[in-house]
Amino acid sequence: MIQSVISYLKGRAPVSALVGSRIFPLKLPSSQALPAIVVRRVSEANEHHLLAASGLAHTRVQISSYALRPQPLDEVSEAVRGEMDGFTGAMSTAIVRGCIKENELDDYEETEVGSDAGLYRNVQDYLITNTETIPTF
Repeated sequence: MIQSVISYLKGRAPVSALVGSRIFPLKLPSSQALPAIVVRRVSEANEHHLLAASGLAHTRVQISSYALRPQPLDEVSEAVRGEMDGFTGAMSTAIVRGCIKENELDDYEETEVGSDAGLYRNVQDYLITNTETIPTF
């Protein structure tokens, strides 16, 4: 699901206009140009019915936007929200039945102790209901 979200965001003009292709899985590479985005899966629960898997999964995805100043951070995080919150349809190779923003927070990461140098970060958590292949036995 992470790669589907990354591919989807890279293909969305409001997001790519701000970060280009700087959307990464799991962690922000060191010395990376900013603003940039990091996508990670927090959890995934698979639905079942009485006999087997149902073919639906609920994936919690965290999208963190990084910038050197608050204004570009606000622009990126708003672009992400505009493309993700309420989305249904094809997201790269995944079929999304629903995408709901459940939480958001702002943070500041000091990169040098006692310095004003640091990274502004916005974190958005989404619960994505998506289809998945059903295992055969």
